[in-house]
This record gives sequence, C-alpha cells and structure tokens, in this order.
Amino acid sequence: MAYELSWDTDNTIIVVKLWDDYTIADSKSLAQQILEILEDAPYPMSLVIDAIQLLPPRHFTDLRTTQNYMYHDMLERIYIATGNRVVKLSMLMIFNLGNVPFKVYNTLEEAYHALEQRSSN
Repeated sequence: MAYELSWDTDNTIIVVKLWDDYTIADSKSLAQQILEILEDAPYPMSLVIDAIQLLPPRHFTDLRTTQNYMYHDMLERIYIATGNRVVKLSMLMIFNLGNVPFKVYNTLEEAYHALEQRSSN
C-alpha cells in the first residue's frame, strides 16, 4: 500500500498522502474509501493530495478510470502538491475530466495556503 488516508482536524478536509509506486489496486482501494467518506459527509469537503514522494505513474490513464470520487457532489475542490513535473502532468491528465475544480501546487504548504485563503473568503 503506497498511500495514507486521514482527516484534517476539523473533519472538512480529506488528506491523502501518496508515495513510491502507487498501483491500480491502491487507487481502487483509496477511491472506495474516499467515496464512503463523501457519501456520509454532511457538507461539501475538500481533498488535499500530497504527491511529493510519488514516483511518476506509469499507467495514469488507468488510474484516471479509478478516480470515480472526482464526480461526487460532496467533493468541493481538490488541492494537489507535487514538485515533480512528470507527476504534475500525470495529475493534470487524471483529474482534468472530473467536474471538481482542482489545482496542482509545487509544495504542500502552497496547497494548504490556497485552501486557507479559500476558506477565509
């Protein structure tokens, strides 16, 4: 398993950390867990993906098909952090077809800063 799923302290933000060689099996398992959280969510949630330590995915088109949570009404926005250009391109290709706004940042700090800015408005 090359991921970790957790909550931000106020339970409005789903936090995912990806590392090494994230597989299709990992992706399916994580997507199911995120869907379960969103199904029970009383209000729209944000998703922060920490992909700083993720190796460039070899099968990003297959990964895209497993990310069915990116169409869920309770997912408000996705914040992705990665400094790797190939991972950044992969994330753009994975999430560009979803109906949830997303943005890729170079660092996790930048992603959280954008999230805080949006929350304060």
